[in-house]
Amino acid sequence: MPAAHPLAARRKIAISALAGERLILSASGQLHREFVGRALSRLAPEQLGPDPIEADGWPLMLRFVQLGLGVAVVNGLCTLPEGTVARPVPEMGTITYRLVRRQGARLSPSGERLAALLRDIAAR
Repeated sequence: MPAAHPLAARRKIAISALAGERLILSASGQLHREFVGRALSRLAPEQLGPDPIEADGWPLMLRFVQLGLGVAVVNGLCTLPEGTVARPVPEMGTITYRLVRRQGARLSPSGERLAALLRDIAAR
C-alpha cells in the first residue's frame, strides 16, 4: 500500500481491514486472484470495495499501488517501490519456498541468483 495509506500505520492487516478498499489484483482466472478471492469471501458482499484494478504481474501491481490507485496483496519476495510499504495479512497464511537440487549439480547464473535471494529472505 502507499506509505501514506491509513492501514500503513498497522503492523499487521486483518482481512476485515480490507473492507471497502480498491484492490489491485491479477486477472480473473489466475491463481493469485483465486487465492485473494477465497480470503475475501469472509467479508460480506456489501463490505467489498469498488471493482478491482487488474494488473499483469507483480511489478505492474506495485506500480499501481505506488501511484495510489489501490492496495495489493503480493508475494513476500517482491521488491517494493519507493513510497510503498508491505504489511503481513496473517489470515492469508504463508508460503514456504524450498530450493531442491541434485547433489553436485551446478545451477545456472539465474538459478544462483534465485537461490541467494531465497537464502537472504530465509535469514530475515
